[in-house]
Amino acid sequence: MQQPGPVRDQRLFEEAMTLMRNNLSEPLQTGELASYLSISQKKLERLFLRFEGVLPARFYRELRLEKARSLLHESALGIDEIGRRCGFRSASHFSRCFKSFCGHSPRMERQQGGQLRVESKRSPFPGGRHCGRIEKLMMEIML
Repeated sequence: MQQPGPVRDQRLFEEAMTLMRNNLSEPLQTGELASYLSISQKKLERLFLRFEGVLPARFYRELRLEKARSLLHESALGIDEIGRRCGFRSASHFSRCFKSFCGHSPRMERQQGGQLRVESKRSPFPGGRHCGRIEKLMMEIML
């Protein structure tokens, strides 16, 4: 017996997020994620727009940035190594993405120990997005 649409959609969304979380250092393309879930890329995009208000690629990048933020506080790894572990092709690309998302550089984030007020320049979410939001969502799903 097949699950009802909303239940199945929620399950697919959660499976997609699990795949993302398990593949941070070598991010999957949106088409690959859809293929693993046996759905079309368009269906996956609709799911993310419905549940999160953004496309999967954007959500995935922000998930990787949240992981990087966590590593900046919890490890002594270099910024370039943190960027690589979170799937960014270079330290400069990582720094640009981080600054665009959080409003300041990874180095400043580390120096201030997370005490900086986060000012995301581009927020597709109603009410704005701040660093930490994705991490909280992932924790809720894991419970």
